[in-house]
Amino acid sequence: MYKEQLLDNQTRKEYLLIKLLYLHDFRVEKKLVCEKLNISYPTIKKIIDRINDYLETYYPQEDIELLSTKHDLIFHNNSSIPVDDLTKFYFIHSEKYILLDLLFKSPHITRNKLSQKMNISSTTLNIIILQCNELLKEFELQISQGTIKGNLVQYFYFYFLFYWWTNSSPFSYNSETQYLDFDQFLYEQNQEKLGPIEEKKLFLWLTLLKNQRKIVNTYSISSNENIHVKDNQLYHELKLFFKKHWKIFSTEDISKVSYITFAFLNSFEVLDRKLIELHSCAIQNERTRLISKIIILLQSDFNLDNSYQLTYDALYYLLGSFLFFKGNIYPIDKITLDFYLDNNFSSFEKDIVLKIVQSDTLFKKYLSTENGKYFQYVLYTLVS
Repeated sequence: MYKEQLLDNQTRKEYLLIKLLYLHDFRVEKKLVCEKLNISYPTIKKIIDRINDYLETYYPQEDIELLSTKHDLIFHNNSSIPVDDLTKFYFIHSEKYILLDLLFKSPHITRNKLSQKMNISSTTLNIIILQCNELLKEFELQISQGTIKGNLVQYFYFYFLFYWWTNSSPFSYNSETQYLDFDQFLYEQNQEKLGPIEEKKLFLWLTLLKNQRKIVNTYSISSNENIHVKDNQLYHELKLFFKKHWKIFSTEDISKVSYITFAFLNSFEVLDRKLIELHSCAIQNERTRLISKIIILLQSDFNLDNSYQLTYDALYYLLGSFLFFKGNIYPIDKITLDFYLDNNFSSFEKDIVLKIVQSDTLFKKYLSTENGKYFQYVLYTLVS
């Protein structure tokens, strides 16, 4: 799913117009806006007014204003704020975000309580639940009886993406003890020090896990999921850490948390890839086969000597997320994705990517889906 699908129709158009402005150096033709957003010229003025109200409310110190000329829309005083930071309040105030956030913070909350907290009618709540269930379908999750039901691995995977790509968090903490313990553990085990982005990812992940002990206890992991990590060194190191530091979790729940974190570390760039690969040998066969196939196809057209490691690492984590999880929240909106696919890559590059995608049944499965579109985009960034 694209994260703008969390927005209602009105705010989605405002968000996407701001994205268009950033893509086109803060000046975009009205004709293109109407075409991309599927709106009329009279609607543009309403959207401009709403965007300016938004900017004045949340960023008054920036003195940013959206102006309209005869043919174009332009930003007065171009923003120095990254676009995802500038637009984040659209998400955290959207009804779908608020519902999904409440369901994480208060599992098994009643519909009546949800209606009260969101200040909406039960009819409106039912509509929002239906809309959210459509988004959750690709993650094989569903809102039912005041909670999100489904596979435990998918549950935490979804919520990590949900909070990470909306630049938000379910809780505020004065202490980062749980992260610092893990950071020390990594250093003692592998002399691994994390960068600021990796620290932030890990802190969010541990926050989600530690504050959902009841969910961990209630939901299950199928034996087919974790059978291949039973004899895995990284998995056992994680079990030792959680057993020592998360004493409130039962032995069974420690095994669940360790497996989920194992899948997370294999799919998101937190630890050095070589370290993960060294300690996760039992599950590498399929991923290694797929990476080798892509590398061979790339090397037939490119000299990868200077970018081999970068290419390998990008494929390693991308394929990890495909193999461990279902669904995705893309770090890129649909307009930006289409813009790059349509304008930034040559026919030569497109031919190479098509050759890669058609080389394996797993890739072909994604080709006709939005996942396939994003997969192709990542491949384009590797060959361009």
